[in-house]
Amino acid sequence: DLPVFAEAGAMVPIAVSTRLPRVQAIHVLVRENPAPLAVSFAPLPGADPLVATRVRVERTSDVVVCVRAAGRLYANTADVVVTGPDGCTGHKVPG
Repeated sequence: DLPVFAEAGAMVPIAVSTRLPRVQAIHVLVRENPAPLAVSFAPLPGADPLVATRVRVERTSDVVVCVRAAGRLYANTADVVVTGPDGCTGHKVPG
């Protein structure tokens, strides 16, 4: 779970869950951040692979979640549009 729009990029909520067996790690990357790796988790064996936190998204960006499970990597990407306090994205709307 990740919002499509975030008014303040300082604390964007994200929740990650998977049904993959033997999850070894969950990584969250924000492509447009100066340091893209936002957070990493290493679930304990037998624990539900579910994490929830808040990440910094400095500007509109793809957010990539990578899951390492059973020695393989899986990824999923979603866009987050960061709007300013006035509700503007700073991007021109075509038309």
